[in-house]
Amino acid sequence: MRKQLITGIILIAVIIAFIAVYWAYEPERQAAAQREQFITTVERGARGFVTTGCGTCHGVNGGGLEGDGPNLNDTELPEDTIIKTIERGVLDTDMSAWSVEDDGPLKKHEILDITTFITNWDSDLLYAIWEELGPEMESIPLTAELQLALNEALDAVRDGELFQANLKLGEALSAAKLMIHRHQIEMIIEEVASNNLFEAAELLEAMVGAEEGHHH
Repeated sequence: MRKQLITGIILIAVIIAFIAVYWAYEPERQAAAQREQFITTVERGARGFVTTGCGTCHGVNGGGLEGDGPNLNDTELPEDTIIKTIERGVLDTDMSAWSVEDDGPLKKHEILDITTFITNWDSDLLYAIWEELGPEMESIPLTAELQLALNEALDAVRDGELFQANLKLGEALSAAKLMIHRHQIEMIIEEVASNNLFEAAELLEAMVGAEEGHHH
């Protein structure tokens, strides 16, 4: 009887200790789960930004494009405003309504994911997704700086000004954030170096021409 009593006391003590340890670590476990869920949401939002075509007007890194979408990567707009803007669009602009309730393609949770990404911007994550998904897409938006350098390089190639063309292609290479764009520019530089200006112009036109006619 005494042995059973001691065993019971030890078992109760072990259970109490287990419960104490569990509750001591439970807040940390919940916090870790919440962080993991947040990271997943931000990544889904970044993918939504890319696949939905937000970069077409807002730039490959959300920095905005002149005459198109505003800067998003350091916006101070409140979350509710961003959600409503995506859902309903903006009158008299290229920003159409994206919510399924307004005949758009995005569901509520997809809009919330993109909003979470915008309010917790991660350029490295976004560039990684562009690199991953870009080859499967029709085009990858250019930054305003890159587009300007490429347009000036194209003008120089068309005018046969090789020094100026190489100068602007060098600027474009420095401005290119994605390996996909860098490889394209390096091909153009090789064509210019070989004096294949017609081919160089065609490659440049393909890069800068992809920016035309793709808006929200």
